[in-house]
Amino acid sequence: MRRKHTLNSPLAHGIFPSPTSTTPYWRTELHPLDTYRSTDELPETSDIVIIGAGMTGISIAYHLLLDIPPEAAPSITILEARQVCSGATGRNGGHLKLASWIIKDTLEKWGVDAARDLIKSHIAHIMALKNVIEKEKIDCDFLVTRSFDVFMDSDEARQRELDLRTYKDMGLDELEHVDVLATKYLEAITGFAHSKGSFSVPGAQLWPYKFVTGLLNTFIDRPNVNLQTRTQVTSVSDRHDPDGFFHVETSTRGTTLARKVVFATNAYTAGILPMYHRTIVPVRGTGAHIVPLRTSKDPTPTLRRRVNTCTYNIFHRHGQVDHLVHRPDGGVVIGGAKTLFINDSEQWSGVVDDGSLILPEKVTPYFEGVMTEHFHEWEKSGAKVDRLWTGIMGYTTDGAAHVGHVPGRQDQYVCAGFNGAGMVYIFLTARGVARMISGTDNFEDSGIPRVFKATRERLHG
Repeated sequence: MRRKHTLNSPLAHGIFPSPTSTTPYWRTELHPLDTYRSTDELPETSDIVIIGAGMTGISIAYHLLLDIPPEAAPSITILEARQVCSGATGRNGGHLKLASWIIKDTLEKWGVDAARDLIKSHIAHIMALKNVIEKEKIDCDFLVTRSFDVFMDSDEARQRELDLRTYKDMGLDELEHVDVLATKYLEAITGFAHSKGSFSVPGAQLWPYKFVTGLLNTFIDRPNVNLQTRTQVTSVSDRHDPDGFFHVETSTRGTTLARKVVFATNAYTAGILPMYHRTIVPVRGTGAHIVPLRTSKDPTPTLRRRVNTCTYNIFHRHGQVDHLVHRPDGGVVIGGAKTLFINDSEQWSGVVDDGSLILPEKVTPYFEGVMTEHFHEWEKSGAKVDRLWTGIMGYTTDGAAHVGHVPGRQDQYVCAGFNGAGMVYIFLTARGVARMISGTDNFEDSGIPRVFKATRERLHG
């Protein structure tokens, strides 16, 4: 499900969002709802309190309210420690794709059926986001495209191709969507120079912050919805009080009561649910936006001068991966650079500080070099990082998200730990959680990948 790392686990009480944060490219055009509070005070009670206003929390609220008239809808309060979409969703790579590298880990851990579940989820999410964006008329630069997994090591490229053939022989017909590119056409098709092999897979890109705020905007005016930003939840009672409510405590704004609680808290889950200490661990990553300072005057044909809108995962030796998205406006969003700091775990493992940068004096030239060394149209572009940021991902011990009923707690739900690949899972997983909350489905019927099921055994695995 993810690249293997050794994770440090900090004390659970320290796992809360940093009060200050770097500014990612995706948060440079802020929405009026960014720091919105529906009311001056917290509601006294709600049917459902959702903790977290990123893609997960907002998608769960959207699905809970979908096709329900206001008079029949539950009252929902959304509590966010900082601003809307200020966590991982607002700091990610801006793309989703059929992630071919996940298949190997999934097969080894959980078998063919689990791998099939995840592949189907990846493909379904591309179309689900396309459909909701069109339905709700959300302006978020959404574009269905192809994504390339490019391998910089010849041995790894050969092994990946052999693995893919093996998986297809095992009956994973869903992999028909993955194309192995002929070596002689690698650069012509991908636009990426010096790779040793590549897969082409279905993908899409979007402006994540604009998607989340646009989705929120479709239901924020409903009388039963209350959004409270800059409201840090510090604890939630583990059982109902005599009146049937959980007590949701905040750091500075008092207590609100809820009949049901949803933890859409990703990397910060253990701060409020200590049982997830050592199970969902914060991992800090870094990303950048790069612009060309000069426009190439190379009179080559239109193919080379066109705007590239593909997305990439770049596989280096030793299992390190960069992600890259060519934006339609000519800029690039890139992230990773972990080869520079992988051996310094204090920079990234168990870290919740997204208010400081990771080795900017090394990361900046590294990202710029990826563009000038591997894309011909960028060779003499004067590629310049104009924005550098950090973000906190939630990694899990077994590589799968934790979704469903909080183990041992009635009417509390968790949807967290997406291991840095949330956008290819969250929207439809959120639909499944909403169905569980409303009582229309149990986990097995919800459409959520089965390996995501939150269980007591996974807490200690």
